[in-house]
Amino acid sequence: MVGFVTWEFLVPFFSLLLLIPVDPVAFTLLFVGFMSLYECGYLVNDSAASCNESGGNRLGGLSIRKIEFCIIRLSLFLLIVISAISILGLNEVFLFIGSVLFTTSLLLLHSSPLLYRRKLMRMFSFTGLASYKYAPYILPFAGVVEGSKILMALFLCYGFPRVLIYGFRKFGGGESRAITAHQMTLQGAAIMAFFPLLVAASSDQTISSNAFFQVWVVSFVAWIGMRTLRKVRRMMAGET
Repeated sequence: MVGFVTWEFLVPFFSLLLLIPVDPVAFTLLFVGFMSLYECGYLVNDSAASCNESGGNRLGGLSIRKIEFCIIRLSLFLLIVISAISILGLNEVFLFIGSVLFTTSLLLLHSSPLLYRRKLMRMFSFTGLASYKYAPYILPFAGVVEGSKILMALFLCYGFPRVLIYGFRKFGGGESRAITAHQMTLQGAAIMAFFPLLVAASSDQTISSNAFFQVWVVSFVAWIGMRTLRKVRRMMAGET
């Protein structure tokens, strides 16, 4: 749904906020700036899904004025960029702008008619999105080298299971619904499977190495919280 920031964005946000010694205001500013422009790509993607997928309506029946929607978010993005220059400096802001444009362009390519009917190619574009969509609010603070290592840790905990689910949806046939219904289970399985690898990588004392374990801990806690919340919702629905 357009305008909804899911836990896949919030958990990396909070884990990096705890991990990297950054100004919380500046970090939040870049996060909001990234999401403001990225949501325009979400709108294009959701509109394409509603028009092209059988029974698909990812807009949830909403009627959105697309021009106004994009103008408001583009204006917010430009305002944040101008504000961030005085807080972070030109080099960091240029890195932010470049990574935002890259990830948003990749999302638009993923939603374009060029790839929409080519499921295998969309697997590659989706994997790219799962790998790089956290870059805009990580690279300006951690740098390209350290930030790239953090992105790898995030991909193992978040991107990899999402790519699996996406593959099942596109190629799973009749079993796809049964498999994707256990998305939270697959997410937890990935988090547990990569635990030894991430702990071993945390033996060094660099920022990125510490991030491996930090990201795992936050993702595990978030996974437990999401499962608990889902069970509570089901219990409440059963009572009504």
